[in-house]
Amino acid sequence: MLLSDIQLLSAIAGLLGSLLSALSTFGYEPYPLAECANDSEIVGIDRRNKRRKIGQVSGLILIAFSFLLQIVAVL
Repeated sequence: MLLSDIQLLSAIAGLLGSLLSALSTFGYEPYPLAECANDSEIVGIDRRNKRRKIGQVSGLILIAFSFLLQIVAVL
């Protein structure tokens, strides 16, 4: 694999990771007040919060992978 190929993969991984992190926000959706909530609302909030967490973790892993590829390219 050529050095330019590694750098291109690194840039793509960094871009995808940044986009995933940005689109997955950094905060979770809060739960409604106990007296106003029903079980279906809580299940929906849990599902959306889990999707946010997966997006955040995936994005950060891709960003870390892009840094690793940069290290490999330099070595």
